[in-house]
Amino acid sequence: MQVFTFIHELEAQAIQSEYECALDEYECDNIYYNPNDIIQYVRIRQNPSGYFVLNPDLIFEPSELNDQTLKTTRFGVTTLGTINYTSAINGNATVDYVMSTRLYCTNAGYNTTEGSCRGASNE
Repeated sequence: MQVFTFIHELEAQAIQSEYECALDEYECDNIYYNPNDIIQYVRIRQNPSGYFVLNPDLIFEPSELNDQTLKTTRFGVTTLGTINYTSAINGNATVDYVMSTRLYCTNAGYNTTEGSCRGASNE
């Protein structure tokens, strides 16, 4: 009986060790794991005009101001809201951007129930 318990404990230790190694690797590789990394990830993607982009290298690229930009903006604000850190971004600029997009959609005659109107799919 003691041999079985000993083997079981060795297996449990091996599994625990594998789990800890996998968790360390996940923390190292996954930028979404740490709230501070999430905040930094979202912050560097906000244009001063309020909108967010997927690629910070294209933050001032006019072609980025499209349907995907509005989705990215929603994602960024929602993500920071989930971790209670919307103060990390320029909230006023974001609200202005979202409202101007809504106004643009309404004036252009698009349906805004989905919250988006820009892009070829809506034209």
